[in-house]
Amino acid sequence: MDLSKYKWKYRILVLNTTCYQDKEYIKSRNLYYKHINDFKIRNVKLLANRKKGLKFSVNLVGFDGTLKLKSETLIPNNLFKIIDKMPMSQKVNVL
Repeated sequence: MDLSKYKWKYRILVLNTTCYQDKEYIKSRNLYYKHINDFKIRNVKLLANRKKGLKFSVNLVGFDGTLKLKSETLIPNNLFKIIDKMPMSQKVNVL
């Protein structure tokens, strides 16, 4: 999955799944949309990576294109804490 077009513009939340009917995928996608305003404030876009044989996982990719978090579940409040501690978030909060 090429994320280069998002580099330095957005943080990317990638949901890796084998199919769009996966229960964890649906639950995570719904959680994202439930907290959409909080994610937008933090410049987080949601992408799905569907590939046969993938185990469900959640990856957070930072503005710099590096993997910041890999998890088996999406917990929005934990993600917000991690994002808010990132250097780019600190700069935005100061302005």
